[in-house]
Amino acid sequence: MHRKYLPLFAGLLATVSTTGQADPLNDTHLFRVGIYEQDIDVKASAQRDPFPEVELDFDEFLGIDESSSSFFLQYHWRFRDNWSLRAFYT
Repeated sequence: MHRKYLPLFAGLLATVSTTGQADPLNDTHLFRVGIYEQDIDVKASAQRDPFPEVELDFDEFLGIDESSSSFFLQYHWRFRDNWSLRAFYT
């Protein structure tokens, strides 16, 4: 995610206010917004005698960034005691 979008999401979070803790089993509507950040480091190595050990760095080999940030939006609507509908975007 581009860093230029962070102020937009911070502003969106500031406009959404909640009182207390959300209870997904009793609330009719539940809306969540957030940012997920992860660091990736995947390596594998193998060795068989008499050959030297070979190490493969997957994020370098596949061209994957070692860190990633993404935002998410979630909406949960409980319209009956046993029925609900969820929408999730990331």
